[in-house]
Amino acid sequence: RCVGLLAGAGVGLVYDTLTDYGVFGVIYVVFAAAILVTLVSTKETPLLARTREKIAWKSVIAGYWKPLKEHNFRYVFFTRFLLQMGLSTVIAYLQYWFQDVVPIPHCKSPENAVAMAMLPLLVCAAISSVVCGYLSDRFHRRKPFVCAAGLAMCLCCASLAGLPSYYPAIVTASVFGLSYGCYVAVDWALVIDVLPNETDIAKDIAVWHQALIIPQVIATPIGGFLLDSVQDAPLPGHSQARGCSMGLGYIVTFSVSGLYLLLSSILVTKIRIVEGKQAKSASIDILS
Repeated sequence: RCVGLLAGAGVGLVYDTLTDYGVFGVIYVVFAAAILVTLVSTKETPLLARTREKIAWKSVIAGYWKPLKEHNFRYVFFTRFLLQMGLSTVIAYLQYWFQDVVPIPHCKSPENAVAMAMLPLLVCAAISSVVCGYLSDRFHRRKPFVCAAGLAMCLCCASLAGLPSYYPAIVTASVFGLSYGCYVAVDWALVIDVLPNETDIAKDIAVWHQALIIPQVIATPIGGFLLDSVQDAPLPGHSQARGCSMGLGYIVTFSVSGLYLLLSSILVTKIRIVEGKQAKSASIDILS
């Protein structure tokens, strides 16, 4: 995953020299290559027809709600949901933030500036995912890593909101990457540890995966509404001045992103697992 994200950031560096057809052509080629590798390298043994259980669609639909009744799984779901809300909001408006608020040096385009921020972010994420995954397994702890990473990302959002400058943004992106890699690696392990039923792992992971997908649909319009509303609002005591004159919309939007991440870290503390004992899974790093 991280290699793919790094490749995407690399494409961003040459975005100005590619046409829209070139960008989407690269995406199609990468997708096709990834699918082909999976088809060729993955060997499966299908179940015999007589061993397959008859599918009852009513039970399938009900089964997707069942894991959310479990205390630990429910909190793991909502912690990741809030994390993804914050992440999706920042990523969606980062390019516009560079374009509207940040003075970009050397006549770089906003697309290039985003790519320059994403590269150190993803490199740091790849490194911290491996390190934190190892440390989490070594000390048999999950929650401290996830909480600390969420709080660090919250502070990074606050930094973006209060410090609209190019080079500090690159440094902030690096710190965000270290935190993000740690969070993702250990959070995967955490959800494996709290799965309600070992016979329904694929289904339960699919339910949990909605916490990654749904925010990508709703976070952007929510953030866009906040951004436009505040940017166009008159400043108190200055009837002629608007919020856009000081990037107030981005300050509010990134602050809300930080709030999502803060709530995510708080909810992690509600998960009831026995820390300090051997977890039933090895942590899964972001490179998986």
